[in-house]
Amino acid sequence: MSDEIRISVLIVGGGPVGMTLAMCLHALNVPCLIANSEEAPRWHPKGSTQNARTMEIYRRLGIAKTLRGMGLGQDYPLDIGYFTRLTGGELTRIAQPSEQEKRARIAAAGPTHQVPEPMLRLNQMICEDYLFKHIQTLAGIDVRFGWQCTAFTPRTDGVGAEIEHIESGRKQRIEAQYIVGCDGGRGIVRRQLGVKYGGDSANKDRAGLSQRPDGFDFRERAGFLQAHPA
Repeated sequence: MSDEIRISVLIVGGGPVGMTLAMCLHALNVPCLIANSEEAPRWHPKGSTQNARTMEIYRRLGIAKTLRGMGLGQDYPLDIGYFTRLTGGELTRIAQPSEQEKRARIAAAGPTHQVPEPMLRLNQMICEDYLFKHIQTLAGIDVRFGWQCTAFTPRTDGVGAEIEHIESGRKQRIEAQYIVGCDGGRGIVRRQLGVKYGGDSANKDRAGLSQRPDGFDFRERAGFLQAHPA
């Protein structure tokens, strides 16, 4: 085991929440270490939007404008369309402004406008990839992707933890003032602290499908499709 690392905050979990927290701590000059079991964000479609409050946080961190230039084309309509099938007839659609139109509204808005950063239609996998590359450029953030937290012990003066490099098995001792669980409901932080869920479980088999069918022109009938099996 290597010599211990002393750090202000240990972040367990490197999804959007963990990486955004690392950036917020960096903005406050608080050094942190972020450990994530996967070596990089998964390149697979996930959530399709960044909501208004998230975009406000990104604006404060100085990256909102960059993110708004990613994803779909600026003039691409963001309508939500409902169809009988992927290549079938259109039932109805909900009109949504393009990113270009949103930017024009922001530019024309007054200082007391209630939504300075409208929702952005940007898939989570693209946003995560950008955040992952961005945090590696920020001094004070020790990025440990490919590492998992295997144990931690809360104390009155902080927390002692152990992280392990998954590929090599190398272990590293961490001494931190705080540990933050951003590793999801099945993560070690929630389980070890004994934080319970309330209510009924919605634990059912689920499947995600990402498909670009032949014969469907997304430019001609641009928008997002909501698929509801009959």
